[in-house]
Amino acid sequence: MANNGMVLATLTAIANSGYKFISWADGGIVTAERTVRVTGNASYTANFGKDQFHIYVNSNNNVMGNVSGDGNYDYLDEATLTATPNIGYVFSKWQKEGVDIAGGASITVTVEADVHY
Repeated sequence: MANNGMVLATLTAIANSGYKFISWADGGIVTAERTVRVTGNASYTANFGKDQFHIYVNSNNNVMGNVSGDGNYDYLDEATLTATPNIGYVFSKWQKEGVDIAGGASITVTVEADVHY
């Protein structure tokens, strides 16, 4: 684009799924789109980071036992979820978003979104 004799270029940093734009490396600009004045060859570097998601872990009845693993995780992290039954009770099953899933009392899941277990 020409503007008062200057040539301008618009740069847009687009993050892949699971990642987010952080800034441009040359000056702390934190918007993904920027306009630069073209005066010659130049190189611009966009900084990206992983999205963060929450794994929600709940017991259907805390009298029967407790669970651990609830928390915030970065995209593609592995989260270990553990169910510990109280005396007199046994672990039954895990559910992901209300649907039964395979696995024992301790499972490892890859984090790709907010999920309820």
